[in-house]
Amino acid sequence: MNATTANNALLILAQSDTTAGFLCENPAILNATKKRDENKPSLREAGSFQTLKSFVRIPKSHRIFVRRAKKTTFIYPNNCAFRVISHTHSHHELLELFPTPLYSSSANLHKQNFDKSKALQCADLLMLDSRDLSERESSRIFKLSKIKKYKIR
Repeated sequence: MNATTANNALLILAQSDTTAGFLCENPAILNATKKRDENKPSLREAGSFQTLKSFVRIPKSHRIFVRRAKKTTFIYPNNCAFRVISHTHSHHELLELFPTPLYSSSANLHKQNFDKSKALQCADLLMLDSRDLSERESSRIFKLSKIKKYKIR
């Protein structure tokens, strides 16, 4: 039993649509597990645009771009970062089990490469599918303002 279980928030290890990652309802648990600054913001993964609409407002000039983007994280004008997972990915089914979007981060220690054995030790729950767990290309990140978009990664 990890310290996360005591806080009633499970740390889930799963292969997302991009790379192997941790998912949790509490961002502080993610930051503590990855040994990074506790105030560092984490992105959230949503299963649908309907869910996304309850947390952020997509600027009108970017709505088509956001809807068509694949494997892309957006930082919205209210400084919340979200990625919507397509319903065609098996990872989407995991997100549908939770009432709110989950905080997400890659399954490696801060500024280090992915180590499957360390990730498995940290996780409370493991979600596997046919892709197994592996480090892959991370998502693109765009910061959206009212009119412009800035590529972060």
